[in-house]
Amino acid sequence: MLDGLKHTEGVILKVISFRDYDQIVSLFTRDAGLLKVMHKNGKGGQKKDYCFPLSVAEVIYGERNSEISHCHDLTIIEFYNDLRKNLKHLETGCDLIHVIGCSQLVGNHSPALYELLRYYLNKISSLSNPELLSISFRLKLLLHEGILSIPLVCEVCRAALQNTAFLHGSEWYCSDHHLVSSVVFNEEEIQILYRLSCSQSFQAIASCTLTPMVKAKVFNLFNQLT
Repeated sequence: MLDGLKHTEGVILKVISFRDYDQIVSLFTRDAGLLKVMHKNGKGGQKKDYCFPLSVAEVIYGERNSEISHCHDLTIIEFYNDLRKNLKHLETGCDLIHVIGCSQLVGNHSPALYELLRYYLNKISSLSNPELLSISFRLKLLLHEGILSIPLVCEVCRAALQNTAFLHGSEWYCSDHHLVSSVVFNEEEIQILYRLSCSQSFQAIASCTLTPMVKAKVFNLFNQLT
């Protein structure tokens, strides 16, 4: 490898066309976190080697004093063809990379989160209801970032919230201290929250029953905490 160049692997999140043939490619990488590179794609007036979101690439790049690095070489190594055969699977894959793109900062090194993303992308096509992975990924991301703490405790009295939990903004409360406008999680919903956020077993996650109410509450939770 040439001096001064770096090599990593990453999931392509977003591609923006630049001029006639070039592309600005945003990747979430194993070694550099969120990375943006200028992919020079045009030679002799011909288009080749175009990049697409929801694929995995090996990239060799040189850092610059700007947000966008120079791409020396980029090779697609995984296209997730299985996800592109089913609309629900494709939508879930796009949702996961959207969550990463919206939540991560350029240069934020997070190899564990990268491995989680790759693992979940590989598991989507095995589920008839892949929305479970959208919900679980959001919760695990909040846990990873330290934004969500498990087990849930009341912000006022620090009591463990087992039967009922009240979410107001980014804070949790018990039945004695909750505010009127809080979102209520019952015992079953708390257990689902725990399983989807903490379980290391894919089978345990896949066996969860996801009701529209639980889905709406978790999306609301994620939006409030990020």
